[in-house]
Amino acid sequence: MNVGKRHAKPVLIVSLFSLGACLLSSCTTTAKMEFRAPTALPVVQASLQPPAGEGNVSMTRPRDLREKKAIAEFNYGSFSLSHATIFPAGDPALWVGNGVAAALENNGYQVAKVETVKDARTPLAVDVAVTKLTTSVQTGFFSVTGKNVVAAKVTIYRSGEIVQHREYTGEASKSGAQIGARELQAAVNASLEDLLNRAIPDVCAGLAKARLGSASESTANQ
Repeated sequence: MNVGKRHAKPVLIVSLFSLGACLLSSCTTTAKMEFRAPTALPVVQASLQPPAGEGNVSMTRPRDLREKKAIAEFNYGSFSLSHATIFPAGDPALWVGNGVAAALENNGYQVAKVETVKDARTPLAVDVAVTKLTTSVQTGFFSVTGKNVVAAKVTIYRSGEIVQHREYTGEASKSGAQIGARELQAAVNASLEDLLNRAIPDVCAGLAKARLGSASESTANQ
């Protein structure tokens, strides 16, 4: 990848479960999650991949548009007396943005990372902005479910003008008799992979249209 100044790649692990110390008493715990890159990347049909030598695209520094930075707050333990708050240890915008960049490269694009659209070294540029990142824990009679939702707006520019603007959402859940760091971690990772599976075919189609000079502007949520 032609990166110039590379956008750092965060890695995700939950140090959450110092929670065990609070299971039988009332207390408040703050925990953090770090982000891992996706292990499975989507592959689009050949007609949506760029011809050899025509896959150069710039990507701006991803942005985090969320107002609330905690990704989860929930009660747990005996009689739900204890409270946990989870914050991301890394930058969610870089996590999602690097995932989009890796997925584009997996489909034949050469991604040059830049600060802004004005800095783009190519006619085509992509901007990624995270709009949602939440983790919820729901308890049932016999199981606990951890669910993660991530959403991001992806905007395609041609020569500085917007040609496509859409929002995509990824979701994933993990259930079991109990939910710990490993299960929540798996749900977080899977939610990004789900978002990429939804977004990348559409983004590649938008880039193909932009490359041919036709616009496909839309704000539809995928």
